[in-house]
Amino acid sequence: VGRPKPGTRIEIRDKDGYPVPKGQKGEILILGNTVSSGYYKAPELDKKAFFYEKEGNKTLRGYRTGDEGYLRNGMLYYCGRIDLQIKLHGYRIEIEDVENNLLKLKEIERAVVIPNIKDGKAKSLTAYIVYKGQVAEPFDTALILKKQLKEFLPDYMIPKKFIFLDEFPINNNGKIDRKLLGGLQK
Repeated sequence: VGRPKPGTRIEIRDKDGYPVPKGQKGEILILGNTVSSGYYKAPELDKKAFFYEKEGNKTLRGYRTGDEGYLRNGMLYYCGRIDLQIKLHGYRIEIEDVENNLLKLKEIERAVVIPNIKDGKAKSLTAYIVYKGQVAEPFDTALILKKQLKEFLPDYMIPKKFIFLDEFPINNNGKIDRKLLGGLQK
């Protein structure tokens, strides 16, 4: 990503808020006078993301990004969203990694992957696809895509189910509505 600008400090912390050892992954936190005072008219979001921290006789504003990363030689490296990481069959999976590999397939215009959660655990993955061509038989097309994905991903990361859509639903923030997509398969 780069290096922090003057007035900004980047820290990497674990899920309990403690600094991780140098070079290890954790949540990216931004601290300093460049951090916003909060979201516009969204106090609930503010409580989750923004915080204040004492440092000597100063109080610093901080922001929890929700992104995973690490620092090496002062350079910040981004590893994906924390809320898009799951454990499936004992393997830690970055959902964005599966999505990015789906986009390597020439027939796929857009892709979103949603974990299927049961009893608090991920059981499988479903890929929602905007396909460039016609999908005559969804089952057969899904089998072809799964076979092609094996070139890029291990078996445990390949979505079990594929759902073909003309377009993705968009939420109020202009982003793909993952929650609505997840409800389509039920």
